[in-house]
Formats: sequence, structure tokens, C-alpha cells
Amino acid sequence: MIATLAVVILYVMANLALTRYMRREQPAIFTVWRHVLVPWVATLALLPVLFVPSIRFPLALQPDSVSVPDIAHLGFAYMEWREWRNPGTLNRGAMMLIRGGAPERERKTRKAANPY
Repeated sequence: MIATLAVVILYVMANLALTRYMRREQPAIFTVWRHVLVPWVATLALLPVLFVPSIRFPLALQPDSVSVPDIAHLGFAYMEWREWRNPGTLNRGAMMLIRGGAPERERKTRKAANPY
């Protein structure tokens, strides 16, 4: 219970810091939705964890038909859909991971714009 409380407190502090940082340091890209509402709704969703007396509570709410393989199949179906909608998406993403960044043409553009 103490560890859970510590994690929730750290999460609340990180959300507060995110909101303040984005408001002060990045006002051009600050949005209320992304930097205030979403983090704080997630924080409020964590609060019931502090008051649940046993670990059986979330497991009792889970339907029997949902399992890890089902979630993996949904992820695979999503990847197939992305590839169908935009051929080459998965290959470009894999190349970005392998190269460690943006595609070559974007890297050259950034390098030309910022010589440092």
C-alpha cells in the first residue's frame, strides 16, 4: 500500500510539473486538452486504487474472454489495417527505429537548417 501511495504521489507531482512546465516554457504548443485535462483525468482515475482493500477487485471486473493473446491479436489487426491504409508505413517505421531517427531526407533538412 505504501509503494502504491508513493507511485500515485509521484504521478500527481509529474502531472503538476508537466502542466506548469508547458505553460511557462512552451506556451506556443500548450493546449488545455493535452496538458491539463488528460493528465488530471488520468490522475483522478488512479485515486480509487488507494481505497481498494484487495487485489481481487480489478480482476473481478475483467471478462473471462479478454486475455493477453486477444489484445495481441487486436494489435496485429491494427498493424495490418495501418499497412492497408498506407502501404509502406510499417517498413518506414522499422527503418526509423533501426537508423535511430527520422528518414534520411528529413535528417538532411534538419542538418541544413541547424548547422550545430
